[in-house]
Amino acid sequence: MDTPRTQYILIDHENVHALDPGEIGDLPVKVVVFLGEQTTKLPVEDVQKLLVHRGQIELITISGHGKNALDFHVAFYAGRISAEDPKAYIHIISKDKGFDPLIAHLKSRKVFARRSEEVPRLATILKGEPVPAAAEGRVERAIAHLTRMEKSRPRKRKTLASSLAALFNKQLSDGEVGRLIVALEEADKLGIDEKETVTYRL
Repeated sequence: MDTPRTQYILIDHENVHALDPGEIGDLPVKVVVFLGEQTTKLPVEDVQKLLVHRGQIELITISGHGKNALDFHVAFYAGRISAEDPKAYIHIISKDKGFDPLIAHLKSRKVFARRSEEVPRLATILKGEPVPAAAEGRVERAIAHLTRMEKSRPRKRKTLASSLAALFNKQLSDGEVGRLIVALEEADKLGIDEKETVTYRL
């Protein structure tokens, strides 16, 4: 059975203030929250959400201040993670499109990465078992299905999920469908950007 990639969520807290990672306990998810030097207080509600998963969450207060100080810290950690964990999937959570060239560079180096404007609900994707591609051929079947749909492929992640669910006669859970989409991304058959738009490489 394939082992799922560890999902690293790097949150630019100066830009995106949501700190709820969802129900990620016992899942291969690690969260790093980057706080500006001037951030000295966090809402109690946010702290409570973080404490639920204290073993998977790290808070980093950046050194110094300046227009791009926090961005450089995020870039450093993204690079370190990609070097230490070749199977990492890096999610940079920020509304700052200045990260997009970094994402493009990581992808050119065969690193799975994306920028999102909100924390992804990875629990929905990863709670099920990893897709048993060799046993059931789901990935291969999905690739064949999408290849045949050349002129009518779903353009958004939501419609892609619906299409794959229909392909398997709605016998897969939402988590299994989500994991199948991740497997297609990992196989470099498609990419999904921060607006949930799907680009195919079939």
